[in-house]
Amino acid sequence: MKKRLVGAIVLASVPAFAMAEGFSGEAGVSFIGDGSDSQAVAAYNYIGYDVDISSTITISPELLLGTGLSGGDVDGAGRFDIDNFVGVGVKGDYALSDLVSLYARANYVTIEYENSPVAANPQTFEDNVLALGVGFELGIFNMGYTQYSNDDTAGEDFVAVNFGFSYSF
Repeated sequence: MKKRLVGAIVLASVPAFAMAEGFSGEAGVSFIGDGSDSQAVAAYNYIGYDVDISSTITISPELLLGTGLSGGDVDGAGRFDIDNFVGVGVKGDYALSDLVSLYARANYVTIEYENSPVAANPQTFEDNVLALGVGFELGIFNMGYTQYSNDDTAGEDFVAVNFGFSYSF
């Protein structure tokens, strides 16, 4: 139920912020791994407010919402599934031209995920992670790479490749 609610919020947040001037966002799909052959797929939406620093540099405080779409097997040892994630952070954008820009972002994210070992009950974890990412935008399309580093030694670190589209109003 919680997963469906977060998914509905992610989808509903795109048009809801479309009417507010100065807001921008990015929505898409993340392929998230934990360093093994396991891979989960998640939908995400960043919502931010653009602050122009110069004609080519924009800083945006942002909110991140996401939900898992599917999980993956962990080397025959079980499954890895993202339930949902939420975070806050900042994105810096450098426009190379009207169509191409580079960006970097830093977010503090809470990820809820499930690790299901074979022949054992699934375990749900909630980790607070620092997410550092880089990427580029070509028109409305974007691609990025994000490293999610856990703030405690017992938790998992994640990497993600993101594909999506950007919007601004």
